[in-house]
This record gives sequence, structure tokens and C-alpha cells, in this order.
Amino acid sequence: MPPAAQLNTNALAVLNLLYHDMHRQHYGLSIGKALKMGNGTLYPIVDKLENWGLIKAEKEVDLGGQGRRPRWYYSITAEGITRYEEARAQLFTRCENCFTFFVFAVWDAVFSSGFFRCFLIDLFSR
Repeated sequence: MPPAAQLNTNALAVLNLLYHDMHRQHYGLSIGKALKMGNGTLYPIVDKLENWGLIKAEKEVDLGGQGRRPRWYYSITAEGITRYEEARAQLFTRCENCFTFFVFAVWDAVFSSGFFRCFLIDLFSR
């Protein structure tokens, strides 16, 4: 990954989804629906994450005569897990002020992204 590459909130939300649900197959439409992102937002993020080696994409092999185009399934890589956990740790360090963390949680509830909800689960399960 390029040394100057910064993960924005949407990229972290994609990594968050793949990190917390590793055993499920995720394709573009399912990720977009879960995160309430449109294709114009999601696919540039997915492309960058794949180029940086944080996620991998695998093309669906057997369609079973379903008459549709093959899907690309996305999963998080070991490097992606490391980078996500580093970003999560930095967020916890910056959010030691409870009010700041509360603002993030309210923002998450309003926009329903689920991003900080998983951070809350991580925080209280330690």
C-alpha cells in the first residue's frame, strides 16, 4: 500500500463490514445495501482497497444457469485486517473523551451506517 494512502470513513466502513462478517460472501450490491452506498461511491473505494492489497476480489465461477452476469465476491486480507485494527486503535485513542465518542455514536445512529456501532461492540467486549 502506498505510504501516503489514507483510509477515509467510507473505506473504513467497507473494511468494517468485511472484518466483522468474514464468513459470509460479500458482493458489491450486498455491501452497497448494507452500508447504504451507491455504486459511484462504493466501487471506487473497493478498487482502491483492492489495489492497496487490503481486500481481494474473486469472480463467481459457477452461475448454475441463473442467466445473470457473474458476481465479484470481496473479502478482507491479512493486511486489511492489520490496517483496520490499527485504524480502530487510533480512533479509540483519539476518542478517550467520552463526549467525542458520544458524538460519533449519535452520528452513526442518525446515518445508520453501522460503522461506529461495531466499534462500540468492540469497546465493551474487551
